Order: sequence, then structure tokens, then C-alpha cells
Amino acid sequence: MSYWSKVEPYWDDVSIYDGEELFLDQFSRLPKVSQTLFAAHWLQSEVGNGGFFQFFQNDTGVLAPEALSAFKELGMPKCADIVARAMEPYGHPYPRGAKAREESPDKCWDWEFLDRLSGEFHACIKVENGGFEAAAISMR
Repeated sequence: MSYWSKVEPYWDDVSIYDGEELFLDQFSRLPKVSQTLFAAHWLQSEVGNGGFFQFFQNDTGVLAPEALSAFKELGMPKCADIVARAMEPYGHPYPRGAKAREESPDKCWDWEFLDRLSGEFHACIKVENGGFEAAAISMR
């Protein structure tokens, strides 16, 4: 059985494209396990496709705090630490809106820094806690 069976029923119920408030409202209605897998799936998918730069540049960056928590829930603290380090330059509170992230200081868009963290994440997600797929499947 794939972890996707816990995400797919809610995939169209949560918008990452229409702002923080709507995202948080819709996301809060998902079962906890689906929240975890939804957020982790988006982050690993975006970072796998175009690195942390793509994740933060796109609307998906709205769910960075949830993704950070998700990797902790998945028993992947090293992956969570990499996500936390990637978010760190944005400061606190983390700017969920894409426009707010665009206006963040240059250090948030340091290609070398984000590329290095993306490489660390790619390596970590394959092995920590049996790898992402195995950790995600084991979620109950």
C-alpha cells in the first residue's frame, strides 16, 4: 500500500495557491496523518524537482512549517534539520506568502547555500528511517 492513499482523498481539498489563511483553514481539516504526508510529499517533491530554491520560490513554500513538523513526525529528524536550516534565513515568523518570501533579504536566495542543502536533503531522504517512502507508508 502506498502512502498516497492517505493523501489523494484530500489533494484537491487544500489549496497552496490562495494564501496562508485559506491554506491553514483547509489543512487543519485533514486527519493528522494526511496533514503529515501532504506537507512532506509537497516538500520532497519540490526539492526533488528543483531544490529548495524551487520550493521557496513557488507557492508550496506556504507549507514549510508544516513540512518541518512532518519530517519530525515521520521519524526523519535529520531531514527536518535540513528543512529548518533552509528556512532559517527567512527569520521568525516565517513568511508564508510567496510575495513576502520574494521580498526577503538576498541571503534567502543564496543559490550556493540552497543547492548545498538540497544535496544534503536528497541524500538524507533516501536513507533516514528506511527512506521517505518506507517512513511514509508506516504512518498510521
